[in-house]
Amino acid sequence: MRSFTFDVLVRQSASGHSRMTEGSHWYRLAEKMSRKGTATLVLNSKVFAGYGSSPYVGFNRLNYTVTEK
Repeated sequence: MRSFTFDVLVRQSASGHSRMTEGSHWYRLAEKMSRKGTATLVLNSKVFAGYGSSPYVGFNRLNYTVTEK
């Protein structure tokens, strides 16, 4: 069993719009493997990373681990 840990940075506005700004490639691959049933995807932590250009935009850092079955 191999495992891989990666971080994802998510930008979220006060209106609720969110998008991944870093690590989206790894997240999409891990999610695809999880849907196929070849791996498990686990959210380890979610940490507030700070505000953006205004106080209405915030960033969260999510740490995931994907483990092959």
